[in-house]
Amino acid sequence: MTEPVTEAAWLSQPTAPIEPLERTRSLRGSVAVADLDWTELDGEPTEGYLVLPAGQGPFPGVLYFHWLEPESPTANRSEFVDEAIGMADDGVVSLHVQGRFPWRVRPSGAEPDRERVMAQVRELRRALDLLAARSDVDPSRIALVGHDFGAMYGAVLAARDPRIKGLAMLSAVPAFADWFVPYWRGVLGDLTEEQYRARLADLDPVAALRRVTPRPILLQFANDDEYVSADAAAALTAAAGPTVRRLDYDAGHALDVEAARIDRVAWLRGLLGV
Repeated sequence: MTEPVTEAAWLSQPTAPIEPLERTRSLRGSVAVADLDWTELDGEPTEGYLVLPAGQGPFPGVLYFHWLEPESPTANRSEFVDEAIGMADDGVVSLHVQGRFPWRVRPSGAEPDRERVMAQVRELRRALDLLAARSDVDPSRIALVGHDFGAMYGAVLAARDPRIKGLAMLSAVPAFADWFVPYWRGVLGDLTEEQYRARLADLDPVAALRRVTPRPILLQFANDDEYVSADAAAALTAAAGPTVRRLDYDAGHALDVEAARIDRVAWLRGLLGV
């Protein structure tokens, strides 16, 4: 039996709605791209892009969350904007959120890392609130697309928020510790790796995916990914259950191949009915 979607206490606590400031708006053909910023729950600023089709709607919506790669110019809220402009031509509104942890704050220990993961999910939830509340968005047709850390956070939120009708995950790993332990020195502190992993285990994507089904899930993996092993991909695929569609590509962790984009857009169009 599929576990019902329920909100965790830490996520269901009321939070102030996002009140974005639109800094600029540009046109790409008939599609508008608005550059937004707003204040997060801790008072710090963050940013997003809102991609809007022409017309009144209501349109389906997509919440996009990007990857982490310090050397890449796309490891930020801009990653999926070009893809979303094409989706907007089909009548899809999208919001592209800038990540904060671990993009701007480094992991530093089990308890602070756990709190920061939960905070990032709450921030992503606020962005979903903003998207779903728009008069030009149909809240019954919202998908989430994430890459790398963006995919992992997307799974955690989707497991706890039924407004997300489908989830596309690119180049994800099963556990936050799969990144934090090997790539950030000193995160273990006085803990063993096993103890550190246990502190974050209930937040891990591999646990979350079991609660996302039977909603549709798309998993996209790269055959030449130095960070995502075959075992990691298999674990996520098994957790996703019978409604998963898994696609693998001759690419690296960035998954920046046209075939992946084409397949993802086609999956989204089918899911959202556009």
